[in-house]
Amino acid sequence: MRLFLSSILFLLLCGCNSNIAVADCDLATPIPFTKFGPSGTNAKMNADLHFCLPNGTGYFGIGKTIPQFDLTLSDGRTIVLGATPVNSFREIMIFDKAGQVTHVPLSDGNKRRLTFQSLFAINEIPYILAFDASYNLPEERRPGAAKSGSWLYRISEQGLIPIKTKEDPIFKVGIQLTIAHATDQTLVCSDNKCLNFLENNGDIVVNALEAIGDKNAVVLELAQDSGAVFALVHQPDQVGKLFRSAYSLCSINLSGEPHSCKTIPKDVIPWGLSVKNATPEYKLLRFGDNPYDLLRHDLSNLSVSGMGSLGKNNSEGPLAWGLPYYMNGLATFVLQDSPLADEAATRLRLELAALRPILDNPYPGLSSRRYSLDREPLFFALHEHRLWRAMSRAATALGQPISSLAGDAANDLPGLKERHIEAYDPALDIGSLRLRHYYPFWLDGVQVPWNFASAIISGYASSDIVVPERERQAKKWITEFMMAEGLLSSNRPKRWNYSAGELQDGWTNKVFVSSNTPKFKGGKAEAHISYRSMDAEAMLAAMRRGWVDDEADLLDYLKQLLAEGELYPFLREEAAIADVPVSRREALKYLRPLYYSEVQASPWAAMAWKELRP
Repeated sequence: MRLFLSSILFLLLCGCNSNIAVADCDLATPIPFTKFGPSGTNAKMNADLHFCLPNGTGYFGIGKTIPQFDLTLSDGRTIVLGATPVNSFREIMIFDKAGQVTHVPLSDGNKRRLTFQSLFAINEIPYILAFDASYNLPEERRPGAAKSGSWLYRISEQGLIPIKTKEDPIFKVGIQLTIAHATDQTLVCSDNKCLNFLENNGDIVVNALEAIGDKNAVVLELAQDSGAVFALVHQPDQVGKLFRSAYSLCSINLSGEPHSCKTIPKDVIPWGLSVKNATPEYKLLRFGDNPYDLLRHDLSNLSVSGMGSLGKNNSEGPLAWGLPYYMNGLATFVLQDSPLADEAATRLRLELAALRPILDNPYPGLSSRRYSLDREPLFFALHEHRLWRAMSRAATALGQPISSLAGDAANDLPGLKERHIEAYDPALDIGSLRLRHYYPFWLDGVQVPWNFASAIISGYASSDIVVPERERQAKKWITEFMMAEGLLSSNRPKRWNYSAGELQDGWTNKVFVSSNTPKFKGGKAEAHISYRSMDAEAMLAAMRRGWVDDEADLLDYLKQLLAEGELYPFLREEAAIADVPVSRREALKYLRPLYYSEVQASPWAAMAWKELRP
């Protein structure tokens, strides 16, 4: 039955029925794990990438604007925030009751640089929080130039009006926001920091509230009723260098005084918070319970609407650092034949269909401006190979070639090209992947961090096409990494470094390596668990393809790291390591995805959750 439904869906998406009218939303496909309109209904998408949103009695077409947020006011107007396909220019539309649309004029800079984070109303006046990509850049790009944060704007039919507040920007950190609002006030949280927005004689007053929990705490859900505000908070307690998960229910004090929090019993996950008559209510998930209703809830609430990066380009890196995790997670739901398999398969097909016009267009394609000097577009083999591997798993899960799902251009992704910032230098004894000299990257000319090469190795290993030169490169890179980090010795470390070579040794302006950065102190930096997992994934893929010797000892080593929680649980995607049991700690920590980058781990936590005893 699933294959039959999937075949019907493919006929819709492949363009075979491309005469679907934009307003004919009945023929469009619901986008699983999305939430729009007052009732939280799925958005829809048709074969021509036209989108539809619910309006209470049915659906209305919004053209090719990719929706991110919507808000219906009491006078019947609906405000939609979104972006155009391929170039991802920001758009704001206001629909009246009759369906007539007003396009809010945006400056060229706001179209290109703003990223919408939330949409809410205070006394029926709509506001948005957004961050400006020209400021929100990695600190090392230009020392002192980073100004990470979010700004508040009022929406009018004449344009966006910046709101001056005590803090500029509103949030110093954090892109993922949680929203709660009532008629006369709105509470916005990022991680464990919350602001309360109030209207006072036409002005907006912003009050910073006391932080909730310690620096690692994250507000999962907010709910509000007549001024009584409650939050479900995830508090990872540090145990040595590992984490165990704890959850709390907090009553939020809007006056700025400390909040009142009550710890929820361990080994239980709370979800679905609501407030009735100033009393909080929520569900509890215990080990052995069905976890998939919770997962459907969380997936639909990611970034408020659940749309994620669907249809977006890679200008700010979402197709490198968000979509691969998300697609791999969806593919695992399908391959595990989980209760979410049908929805995950549908969403995968829609994601791949939305990627096709991006891959078919040379510019901007998969280029990224986020990491470049002066925001010039750069092509990273790292980005393309991460996406290629995810697309390969998606195609396997769906039982179709990548080209039939995302177009012929997808097959051109794996490989090193002259346009990529990475370059291979076979003249070096062991063969090294390096950054090209004089490319507009903050560190040009140096040996790449390990995860750059690891992503490409995984990409090569995901291709069915045998290219001898690629295999030789992959063998050299994986051997170089394991030798430098002592992974071929009898005293293997639990954790290894982020990089080697010049990034550790540094350089000066007398003997410089990088033309863009004449001085660099260097230094060892432990790789984050995400990068270590990328490296481990490359080792496992290389073993699968026969590119690594002494596989037995290395496999036991990686299994031990996985069992101890030193690597992400999704490494079980590789069959050689899939038999390592998922621990209670992993299940608690990874079942609820807070961000798109955590979705890849959730299927493994869910599968274990059903089997673990209360």
